Parts: sequence; structure tokens; C-alpha cells
Amino acid sequence: MEVQTNQHTKGLNIQMDTERCRALLCAIEEGSLTAVSEKMGYTLSGISRMMNALEEEAGFPLLVRSRSGVVPTGECEQLLPLLRDLVRQTDQYHQLTGELAGLSRGTIRIGTSYYAYYDWFAELIAGFQKAYPGIRVEIAEGTSTELLGSLKTAMLTFVSSVNELENMIGCR
Repeated sequence: MEVQTNQHTKGLNIQMDTERCRALLCAIEEGSLTAVSEKMGYTLSGISRMMNALEEEAGFPLLVRSRSGVVPTGECEQLLPLLRDLVRQTDQYHQLTGELAGLSRGTIRIGTSYYAYYDWFAELIAGFQKAYPGIRVEIAEGTSTELLGSLKTAMLTFVSSVNELENMIGCR
């Protein structure tokens, strides 16, 4: 049986690359493809190709690009919860398969808005990485509101903040 594809169904036949999804989420968070390339260690051209490939798979634009940066399209906004879940579940899959294989690996994303904590976090992270070299630790900066929003959407694992504490209990 041959499957017919068209503009509206072609994305269904392609397996989405989670690294591309991660880059898209980062682009939306950062508001800039240049910032994503620096943060993720890709060239700007590589990030641009990732975004173009995702848009081709989806069959519609995901980002509005301008001189001031990028913002998600309305269609992309609707996809964001699914994309976040896909990235989070992929990370959990890799972490669990590593644990089952007897390895400790994965990524912990810490958010802080307090510059004074950077040295303390750096010291903690250095000790942690000696004990768990397979676990990558990333630090995100932002306002308390931004960081708590990223925690709620599982883009961060831990946030150091005192604002809105009553609305957030625990870490993701």
C-alpha cells in the first residue's frame, strides 16, 4: 500500500530529531538564533538549517525572523507543549537507559537569578561532576519569573529563587 503525502501530512512521515526540537525551544527562550548557536555549540548556519528542516517537516513556518530576533508563530505556540514533552521524555529515556546499563548520565539544568550564587554553584558543580562525570550540568540565567516559568515547563531541573515560592513546590 502506498501512502500519499501532501503539504498537510508530510510531517507525519518523518521522525523528528529531538536536537532540532531542543534548538527550537532554545531559540524561543533566547529570542535569537545567534544566541542558540553559541549556547548549543553549533554554527549559526547549522542552527538555521535545523530550523529550516523543522519547518519543512511541519509544513509551515515555526519562527518569525527579524533583525531583532525570533519569535514563535501561532502554530508553533500550539506545538510548544508537545515539543517540550518530547525533549523532556527523550532526556528521561537516555537517563534511564544509562542507569539500567549501570551508568550515571544525563543533564541537570539549574536556573538562578542571583549573580552572587554563581561561585557557590560553580563549586558545587565541580564537586558533583567529579562524582558523576557522565552528568552534564548547565546553568541558566534569568529573572525569577522567567526561571520559574522554565521550571514549570520542565526546561529547568532546579531553580534558586525566593519569588513566587508559594506557587512552586519541589523541583522537576
